[in-house]
Parts: sequence; C-alpha cells; structure tokens
Amino acid sequence: CASDDLRGDREVVLRAVAQHGNALQFASDELQTDSEVVLTALVVGEMTDSIIFRIKENLWFDREFVLSVVERNGWMLKFVRGPLRFDREVIFRATMADSLELP
Repeated sequence: CASDDLRGDREVVLRAVAQHGNALQFASDELQTDSEVVLTALVVGEMTDSIIFRIKENLWFDREFVLSVVERNGWMLKFVRGPLRFDREVIFRATMADSLELP
C-alpha cells in the first residue's frame, strides 16, 4: 500500500515531523525508533504527551538521544531508563535546562 511506503520513507517522515511534530504517530514502527526522526518531532512538537508517549523504550537507553532531550526539557529526565537515569552528565544537563535543584 502506498501509505505504508510513505510511512516508512525516512525523508518523507523527516519532512512531515519537521512541519508537525505530531506526524510522528503516522511513521512506521521502524522510524519511530529513529533518534533523528523523534528528536525532530520533539523540537517541533514542543514535547507534547502525544509525542512523548510514542518514544520507544530503546531510545531512553541511547545516551546521545537522552542528552539531546534533557537539554531541551530537564523534566524529561523522569522518562530516562537504566544507568543513564543516574549518569552525572545527563542529570547536570537536565538541571541546567530547567534550573532544577538537585536534592
């Protein structure tokens, strides 16, 4: 089906999420795990719940993805998984992003 082809076309999806972050919901499962696609959607979509809850679990274990996300919004630290949740640089960047206070 043509729509499946478009949903899986990385360039088409990148252009779509660059214009409307919520377009991430129409991307193929594979592209919903692509850090560049998801970060583009987050930047444009202002980290809405509809985007945040679509982020696949594997991305929360990707250090570069996590650093990019928490730099934009420190409160996103609550979604980080595994050892990155306690990573000093991740926590530092999250606190600097929102001027959060460390406990």
